[in-house]
Amino acid sequence: MLKVTYPAFLLLLILCMSCKDQTSTHPLTDEELAAVPDEWRRYDQMIAALDTTELTRSVETLRQAEPRLTDLYLGQIMRMVLPGDTFLLDTVALTAYLSSDAYRDIQSMIEEGFGSVEQMPSALHEALARYHKHFPERDIPHISAVNTEFGYFPFLYETALSQDAVGVSLDMFLGDAMDYTVLARQSEAFSAYNSHLFYPEYIPVKVIEILIDDMVAYPESDDLLDAMLYKGVKRHYMRKCLSHLPEHMALDYRADQLAWCRDNEEDIWRYILSDGQLYKRALTRQLTEPAPTSPGMPPASPGRAASYIGYQIIQAYEREMGADATRQLLTSRDAQSILRDSKYKPPR
Repeated sequence: MLKVTYPAFLLLLILCMSCKDQTSTHPLTDEELAAVPDEWRRYDQMIAALDTTELTRSVETLRQAEPRLTDLYLGQIMRMVLPGDTFLLDTVALTAYLSSDAYRDIQSMIEEGFGSVEQMPSALHEALARYHKHFPERDIPHISAVNTEFGYFPFLYETALSQDAVGVSLDMFLGDAMDYTVLARQSEAFSAYNSHLFYPEYIPVKVIEILIDDMVAYPESDDLLDAMLYKGVKRHYMRKCLSHLPEHMALDYRADQLAWCRDNEEDIWRYILSDGQLYKRALTRQLTEPAPTSPGMPPASPGRAASYIGYQIIQAYEREMGADATRQLLTSRDAQSILRDSKYKPPR
């Protein structure tokens, strides 16, 4: 049996009390886990299995099995449908796509990384179960794995029964098998400062993010404070659904980036308050959106430092006002009232 001496126990207690993550992690019951299916539809494999010798018939069979996703995937995402009011497949383009080296290479990496199993990663299953626990009034989303050829992170759509569904682009989570920075010219999303997001362990994070995004009302102004609180509410509820994962993941940070924000929280807040920036719009985007660093702060700072403060304000607000009051912030927010009622003060 492990024996803990009194000084060691006291040190452990101090370390636990100094932890800034206020989200409790309670194990889910078997019933809570069983309420959510642990399988996802491997739509990427269904596309790979299309018969190019009878493509029209093969796609029509696929449309019968997954009508909404097939129309969305072939029509809007991959653009394999000819313009018009009806579904008219561009068989030439689709045949060329399925036969291309690029598609085959990407699908091969997906197969190597994720295999061919229908069971979703356990961390994603638990994240969905926690999402259902916190938001029982929402649909339990149907999950389909897809290959978008580096076009999309997870996206929302509706099934034929008008139920919430999420398409998970496995090509965006290949980890070390893919150097995503070579795509940076195509989109800033692939910049090196986002490289930690393209690993399989971030699938639950991006799925929960798109689901929470669908619930959080956009800020009423472009002021920095409004944007901070919008981001704060979003990350606050993401953290609740991802409490089984390290806190930094729910914030889209690396562990060292979250540590920097914690260590410099007072300085970040002081900078935001300087020159009335809290109520200005000039730096809203630069201080709340992904970037290699935060302007006006040391080079070691991560991007979105103001969003971290917004997250801390919302956590303080819930401690002061309770969970029910905080939940109302999903749909309506008065920035001044939230800041006042939160009694937020950065630790010294």
